[in-house]
Amino acid sequence: MSAADNKALTNGPTGGAAVAPVIALPARLRQALAPSLLLLVWDVDRLCAVAARRVGGSWHFSEEGSSRLVDFAPALDEALARLEAAGVKPPRRCYLAARFIVPARVDLPVAPDKPRPLLQMRELARAEVEPAVAEAGALWTIGAVLAARGAISPGERERIALELAVRREQSNEPTYFGQVACDLGLIGKEDVQAALRVQEKLQTLESALACGWTGGQGETGEPPVWLASATGLTLWNQFETACKRRGLKLLGGLPLAWSLSEPAAARRPTDEQEGDRVALEIHAEEIVAVLRRRGRVVSARSEGRMERSLAFDWLARFIADWRAAGIDELAIVCREADDEMAGAALCDDFAQRWGKPPRLVGAGEACRSLLECLVRQYKLRAATLPVVRFGEPPRPVWKQAGVWHILCPLLVAAAATGLGVRQRMEIDAIQARFDRAELDSKRTANVRQQEANVIGSAKRDKEELDTARQQLARLAPEVDRLQAIEGMANRLPQLLHALARNIGDDVVLEVVRNSRSGGNIGDVMILGWTIEHSSAQAFASRMQAALSSLGYTVAQTDVRAGPGRDGRPGYFVSFWLIPHTPAEELGSPEEAGAANEAGGGER
Repeated sequence: MSAADNKALTNGPTGGAAVAPVIALPARLRQALAPSLLLLVWDVDRLCAVAARRVGGSWHFSEEGSSRLVDFAPALDEALARLEAAGVKPPRRCYLAARFIVPARVDLPVAPDKPRPLLQMRELARAEVEPAVAEAGALWTIGAVLAARGAISPGERERIALELAVRREQSNEPTYFGQVACDLGLIGKEDVQAALRVQEKLQTLESALACGWTGGQGETGEPPVWLASATGLTLWNQFETACKRRGLKLLGGLPLAWSLSEPAAARRPTDEQEGDRVALEIHAEEIVAVLRRRGRVVSARSEGRMERSLAFDWLARFIADWRAAGIDELAIVCREADDEMAGAALCDDFAQRWGKPPRLVGAGEACRSLLECLVRQYKLRAATLPVVRFGEPPRPVWKQAGVWHILCPLLVAAAATGLGVRQRMEIDAIQARFDRAELDSKRTANVRQQEANVIGSAKRDKEELDTARQQLARLAPEVDRLQAIEGMANRLPQLLHALARNIGDDVVLEVVRNSRSGGNIGDVMILGWTIEHSSAQAFASRMQAALSSLGYTVAQTDVRAGPGRDGRPGYFVSFWLIPHTPAEELGSPEEAGAANEAGGGER
């Protein structure tokens, strides 16, 4: 067992945990390496197993595998088999919440920040929790166990009790509840045997206990609050043995009674919320009232239901003294779904008579909170609930018999060997210093030579780069000119065809030529003659409309008077056809307009 585990077993205060470096791993590998935990919930009627895996910042719970067998080992086998049948691989580490672990508040003459050694703390806690364990077992009669396991209904239980009372009045012979139930044909003998084995586990009669404890500072001027939990040592050894034989490691066990009402992470109060919060846990045969302050249990009490129906008067008297001191929140927690209707009625009664409506926690929400409580107590370095972690505390190695007879010769031999090793290490250290000095001088000379080579190579590369840049700068205008010629050649057939189709009968085409300048060599100049000024304008407009689809824009339109070829008066119209660049390629309409204006310069 590691030092961290031993420190956690003492339930003492610990410092902050070290933050591990974050390593980016593949998603599948992260899922395989994610922390996982097998959660076991063992109640009177069934054992439930749920696999919990931490993904990201939250815990995800699998489907539930359950068993109604009485003994822990076969029930665990059946629950694990159902998990595997559902495609869930059970984790190797497990945490247990059991009805058979009894919690209690105890008074220990120890300060929580200065605990005694482990064995002494165990004896102090065991002596204090023994009465609570004995008192808890008295609640579970055979009738209560049968009813809790669902073997008989409440009506059948009442019928058996009446028949039992009649038989005891009519005869002095000993008569038992299970015998009467079998005689009435309501259950079989195997049900009675199962109930007796469950009752034996609940009524712990042995003095040896496996116990856990945790402590916290009380209010100013009040003694510290110590909480303890315990179960029979034989029963706990059965838990550990059954888990070990199946390749599981049992990390700890919590009492089911208090864990059921532990608030979920989203509802946990902060340190500033100092109000009292009371939870009424409704179990099959028991009512457990838990008082919490700042998220920690400060007091608790329990009472058997004894076939009584849930009523406001009974439960209000049960927590009347806590209410007189002031309660900020009251929660009614249902362990079974069958009690949710009665719990809702209780909420209405408390809301009407106390004026403050309690919060109803159904069976589903309570189960989820219970699972979150288990993983939260597993993560905490100092648990807030009393966790049973072992049966018999491990004895230190140096206190085991015969250890020193083996260790003394080994220690003497190790001391002699260590002295020789130390002398040899000193000689090696001196030689290593001389070797490092020589190596450093060689390394320095090598580094300087490499620096000179790198600087010379960098200068040569820079000169070659400047030469290549100058050559490219001289070739760039010629490349632009050739590209413009190629574009004009590709468009020229379509351009001439469009001119022939749209020139009209009123216009004479005089000149069609391209620009002489290298940058604008793709621009085409059109010169035509017409007898009317309006025809000249119309000719330019028709060309604008006809040639826009071919990627040309009409620019620098000029209309001036002049005689034609036969001397008739008329008008010359000239304009340039500039290859059109779409506005979206320039980035904005303003840039496109600027490009058109630039194309209208001297050709």
